[in-house]
Amino acid sequence: MLPLLLTMERLDLAAHQWKHRLLIVSGLPGDKDVETVRQRAEAARKGFEERDLLLIDIGQDAPTRARLKLPEGFSIALIGKDGGVKL
Repeated sequence: MLPLLLTMERLDLAAHQWKHRLLIVSGLPGDKDVETVRQRAEAARKGFEERDLLLIDIGQDAPTRARLKLPEGFSIALIGKDGGVKL
């Protein structure tokens, strides 16, 4: 498992503001797209560390998905250090 991978039921963006960029991934358990993102993040670990980037799997956490306006199913969001959604 990646040290940069966090699994959260409820994401506290304020805890990461001005410290980390967050790559949020959401999908159903066993989703192949989520696994692909994890594998690619592992391959790019050094780049993640250099950019203070964390990969966070929120699963299907409805409140976090709604707050980030993520669609149903597999989705990705990039949160900047300022707490704003970039992608």
